[in-house]
Amino acid sequence: MKQIIYLGIQDDYIQHLKVEAEAFSGITIKCLDPSSLHEAYSFAIQQQPQIIVMDLPFFNRFQRNFADQIRKVITHKVHFIVVYPDKEEAVEQGRLTTLGDIIFCIRNFNVDDVVNFFKNVLYRKTDLEKEPRPKVYFKDTLSLFQSMRVRYLARTYAQLESNRYFENNSLLTLNFPYFKNLFHSTQHKILNRSSNDIHSHYLYSYQMEYQYLKDALSLETKNKLLADCEYELNGKQISEELYGPIEEILKERKSLVLTDAKKVEELPADMSHEEHTTLKKLEVASKTLYFNWLLTNSDQNFFHKENITIYDTKGTMLQEGTDELLTQFVSVIQRPSIKNPREEILIDKPSVIVINFDQENNVDKIKELIASSTQMRDYFPFVLVFNYKHSPDVLRDKLEYHFVLATSMQPNEQFLIKFLGLYRKKKMEKEWVKGSKRFSKLQEENAKFVLLNETILYDYRVYKRLEDLESLFLYKVEAQIIWMSEFDIMIKTSAPLEVGEVFRINKPFDIQLAVVEKSSDDSYRTTIHLVNDADKNSLRTFIDDIMDLTQMNKIPLPPQELPNLKAKHFSKNSSSVF
Repeated sequence: MKQIIYLGIQDDYIQHLKVEAEAFSGITIKCLDPSSLHEAYSFAIQQQPQIIVMDLPFFNRFQRNFADQIRKVITHKVHFIVVYPDKEEAVEQGRLTTLGDIIFCIRNFNVDDVVNFFKNVLYRKTDLEKEPRPKVYFKDTLSLFQSMRVRYLARTYAQLESNRYFENNSLLTLNFPYFKNLFHSTQHKILNRSSNDIHSHYLYSYQMEYQYLKDALSLETKNKLLADCEYELNGKQISEELYGPIEEILKERKSLVLTDAKKVEELPADMSHEEHTTLKKLEVASKTLYFNWLLTNSDQNFFHKENITIYDTKGTMLQEGTDELLTQFVSVIQRPSIKNPREEILIDKPSVIVINFDQENNVDKIKELIASSTQMRDYFPFVLVFNYKHSPDVLRDKLEYHFVLATSMQPNEQFLIKFLGLYRKKKMEKEWVKGSKRFSKLQEENAKFVLLNETILYDYRVYKRLEDLESLFLYKVEAQIIWMSEFDIMIKTSAPLEVGEVFRINKPFDIQLAVVEKSSDDSYRTTIHLVNDADKNSLRTFIDDIMDLTQMNKIPLPPQELPNLKAKHFSKNSSSVF
């Protein structure tokens, strides 16, 4: 049986959707109250659905967090569809915030696109081919756009999350949204790819090292940019003179030598002394300006965003209708029980582990979890155990682990928030000890540092929330069309795709494509979504015209006809991405 969960109010739309979907054998749709995500979460863990539909007037942090939780605890791929009312503002919000692997559909009486996705995901290609569906063959290019997300910005790099696979140390042309006036480069360096510690709906996490000066610039342009940076630096906390020593010590070199002596550098053959000097000044000024921004915009008390994993078989820890814990700037992962300790630690990498003690989440399981964490270098998560009836010291001794706090209380969000405050205080104290010793050396070497304090050496980060649209930017993948129908497009791409990924195209019109199948010849079947009635009609007439010109696909489409057809049917519909 193929299980679909529908979160929404029972009305004519869901009744029509159920009739159309369940007519295809083996599909059952279970309707649940959208106001109780807690119950939906428990039901989803029990039923292990392939698809979850969320029929909602808006898509906020609760629904987004619910989707991310489900991905963590269900082993197979779960596809999410969000059904929005036919309002352009809501649709645009959906396009921007969840472009990755959440599918958006417009809520109207025509449920064909939603049902088509159900069939493509739940049934084999041979079953689908039995359905008569007009499709046309022609060659054309498509630019697929997919979002990447900035999780946080640090001193020398940004932490990104993406569905795209990049090789380590590769230089990529990225439309990075921040500091166009500082990064005088269209390329940045990709470092340290990981499939763990990911906090949104993407497959990979990356460190992207900032590249300040990679593009060829004229001397006139360099001097103008340098003047702009120096103007902005006037009155900033950190000057260019101070930034150099700070950068040296933050690199944690074995010896710190502060001197006025300048290193002798060989000039590039194609660069004059003046150009080289200006270039070096521009790089230092840009780095200094960014460092000042980092100091100003990061809160030293929350410079790391904590990951919290909650193990609770009853699922009572996070109550509906409150976002108090989520507003503490944490990433919460809720699991029912400890099943694969090593894998769960690698995926979540929590700063704090919260456990509702019971027969499943017992001492032996907690011990396995801690043993898995201690295998990682410099990683000592704090463990908070609720519902433990004996002395905390007894548990600490049994676990042979110092960073444990146990209480006989039932799971309590307020208690967890207070515990989180204590954890952050301890973390700040550790950072202060680490930074103050290095800072004393700076004060000895340069009197100007007396006016500052050791906080400038903290590991500052500026985190971006999931709902923060400015944290999203686009990466482009080129594709070739093989065939298309009004529901599907078969494509070949310049990069491998994953089933479940969602892309946006803006030409010939603005729609979403979801990858539902990979063929043996490395082509991909994609389904069309977020298309309104006008565009759907244009697509149908476009296909009908091609069918006529190719005599029902018996002859190739004349190449000169394709631009004419696109102009006829789609020229008014295309738009720019973002």
